[in-house]
Amino acid sequence: MTIKSDIEIAQEAKPLPITDIADACGMDGAYIEQYGRYKAKIDNRFLKETNRPDGKLVLVTAITPTPAGEGKTTTTVGLADGLRRIGRNAVVALREPSLGPVFGIKGGAAGGGYAQVVPMEDINLHFTGDFHAIGAANNLLAAMLDNHIQQGNALGIDVKRITWRRCVDMNDRQLLSFIKIVETGSFSKAAKDSFISVPAMVQQIDRLEEDLGFRLLLRSNQGVRLTDQGKIFYDAVLEMQKIYKEAVAQIKSGETKEINIGVALNQCPGFLMNGCSSFQKKYPQTVLHFKELPYEQHLDMIRQGKIDLTVIAKPKNSRLNELVYQELCIDTCAFGVNGESALARKKKIRPQDLKDVRVLCGTYEYMEASFEEMLKDTGAKMQDLHTEYNLESMVQAKFQESLLVFHSHWENCYSHILKVLPSHTIAGSVGVVMRKGEEKRLEDLVNEIQKAV
Repeated sequence: MTIKSDIEIAQEAKPLPITDIADACGMDGAYIEQYGRYKAKIDNRFLKETNRPDGKLVLVTAITPTPAGEGKTTTTVGLADGLRRIGRNAVVALREPSLGPVFGIKGGAAGGGYAQVVPMEDINLHFTGDFHAIGAANNLLAAMLDNHIQQGNALGIDVKRITWRRCVDMNDRQLLSFIKIVETGSFSKAAKDSFISVPAMVQQIDRLEEDLGFRLLLRSNQGVRLTDQGKIFYDAVLEMQKIYKEAVAQIKSGETKEINIGVALNQCPGFLMNGCSSFQKKYPQTVLHFKELPYEQHLDMIRQGKIDLTVIAKPKNSRLNELVYQELCIDTCAFGVNGESALARKKKIRPQDLKDVRVLCGTYEYMEASFEEMLKDTGAKMQDLHTEYNLESMVQAKFQESLLVFHSHWENCYSHILKVLPSHTIAGSVGVVMRKGEEKRLEDLVNEIQKAV
């Protein structure tokens, strides 16, 4: 299964001409100013000159805005789709969210999945061009000011008191200036090489330090040197620059990479999907394929090169051989139970709760630790499933007054049928298995999965 990114979904959509949409809204063509086939501005005379009664307004907002976004646009689009589905005439009005991704605040502002506004790229980057024009005009004045100071400052502008900051600066001027100063050991040499004035260079670093909240450079008559914080930041900036260049090179070459991920039958932990989703946003050129396989096949499929990695409970060392296991977490047990049973009223399962209780478990021979071993002192009546954790095992737990034991990070796979109860009992290590020598290639994906755990 391949999960499509938001941009792929948006680009596959076939938008209607904006004139058709205007007609559907009962808007005469005289009131719209077209920007290509799919965009237009509306003349506000339309509101003054129409005699139609006012419609009903539904406001979608959020009480706790965060950089990640709460899903206001997605909710709005989904609500409008639902209203139109039941025969209501619904139109969505959104504020122009231009340049959101450029500012690095969030990934976009056009919704997500199959509840998006298109053309998504235009909405996120420039739309009708208004925001872009404002930013360009402001930055033009900033460049004129910089150049005037560089050419002698005939107007006597006090560079220590008067500033004109760029409102949109996609050239990473501050970071590039910081690198240049460290390389040359001097503000004046860095300014000369960058063709800007020394005061302008000083202002860039002052603003960078102000934004960061710590000093990067110690300045003296002998030159400049990095602070302890500056050394850490300098290494990070060089790494960022490297990643940036590699990403640009990859995109220009049109290279598309593929990663095949093994998942158990009907079992895909939520953290794996969340980690893959984060990775996909950072590396849209890489295609992720998910292959459902019985657990006992995962290791062999990795050896054969048919999948690149899998996330499973730690296998026995004897089963790994030339494979690499990288731990993600130490997991605990969770129990699935019929929601109407007496145990379902408990908030957490304790060892004493398992006395004389029938517990269904899978004891795969390749796993380092079995559930039977972990629960042997609880008094539970252990029953080996001798099968995958599948629908049949869930049905047994639901209708036979049994508990189904599994790793807690897989609880999303069972919560739609069973009441899931947590436990402090350690289930063992969960991690990523891959081939030796593939650690570097898969490092970014593994890191995103790790963050999501």
